[in-house]
Amino acid sequence: MTNLNPQTILNDLKSRIGNVLTVDGLKAAAKAAARLANQALPGATGAEKAAFAEKWLLAAVEEYDNKIPVLGAFMDLPIIDRLEAAAVRAAVAWGYSAMELDAA
Repeated sequence: MTNLNPQTILNDLKSRIGNVLTVDGLKAAAKAAARLANQALPGATGAEKAAFAEKWLLAAVEEYDNKIPVLGAFMDLPIIDRLEAAAVRAAVAWGYSAMELDAA
């Protein structure tokens, strides 16, 4: 995934997550987001790459907020958004760790 078209990035990450947001899907998408950040920002710092990966993974995760209309209204609450962002940060950190293990 080296195409930087925003819709292509979102579609790729969502396809890795699957129809239902699961831990395994989130891990697969986090690893893909970390890989994309490394490819797209070769001269950037680790923090800049992580922020890039987090931005795109969070956008993909937020697409799932309205899959169940009854829950959609609650998923847009500020506390839920902060929890989603924290989960995405943790997933991206895991993605970078998994990439390092793959390279070893």
